[in-house]
Amino acid sequence: MTLLGHHTADEFFDLVNAKDSVIKTMSDSRASFQWNDATAASDWDSDFATLRNRYDSAVLKGKATIIAETTSSVPLSMLPVEDEYQAVLAALSKTPGSTQKGDLQDLSNRLQIAGAQQDFSAMPQPQATDLDLQTFQATGAVTTPVDTTAAAADKAAHDKAASIAASASAAVAAEAQKAADTARNQMIAAAAVLALGGLGYMAFSSKPQRQR
Repeated sequence: MTLLGHHTADEFFDLVNAKDSVIKTMSDSRASFQWNDATAASDWDSDFATLRNRYDSAVLKGKATIIAETTSSVPLSMLPVEDEYQAVLAALSKTPGSTQKGDLQDLSNRLQIAGAQQDFSAMPQPQATDLDLQTFQATGAVTTPVDTTAAAADKAAHDKAASIAASASAAVAAEAQKAADTARNQMIAAAAVLALGGLGYMAFSSKPQRQR
């Protein structure tokens, strides 16, 4: 899907070209193959004709819609035709996700089982441009520098925060050491005072006492 989730006219023609090739290969294979079982051959021919009618009708309606809606200002790659695209798929497979009698895959399987050769190597490849993918890729290309810049900004902010935290931790540690040093000095001073007081008392006690 290429335009806001919808298949475009370009993709419709890609699908039709591919299925036309498959159907022609199966038709040519059947024409050159001698089926031993006449009943099986007749049944296959009938189912194949019914499928061709469903498919041709869906393709013609899709092409008519595209012709009616195409203008010089709207290229096929910008014209959504999801309903027409799905109608072609429904003509080839009655139930999506399963294979029922009369589906394109069923007819191919029956030919193969009967022994007919089918070569699908010439099936054309899609040519339509995926606009949704291009838009996504372009958006990614635009946002990549932004993402890179944002990542660099995040790293710089993280490094700055770590530096501030380290500085704050160093300041706190310095203040704690300063307080410890102050407390230690105060304790030493107090001990010195006590020691001096003790020496003074000892000196006073050692003086000869005057006899009364």
